[in-house]
Amino acid sequence: MLMQLKLAGKLEGVKGIVFGEMLDCLQTNNQGYTLQQVILRIVGDLEIPVAYGLRSGHVTRRNITLPIGVRAALSVNGADVTLKILEAATVAG
Repeated sequence: MLMQLKLAGKLEGVKGIVFGEMLDCLQTNNQGYTLQQVILRIVGDLEIPVAYGLRSGHVTRRNITLPIGVRAALSVNGADVTLKILEAATVAG
């Protein structure tokens, strides 16, 4: 599905990608690659930060609600990931 998005041009202009927990994506003992390697093979040439394991959506615990349509800053440096929401998602009434 990720490759389809890329081939359809839907990832053009994307500044960063954050993946969730991927609960049912289990790696077998004889599998010679990881999920992260597959993802990077598809989006690695975009030269954008890619983070994994965000607890949002269908997760095991402590679901984080993400606002849609607001500015955010994503920083990925190895295992050190920071996602900052830069503006309010609601209007004060």
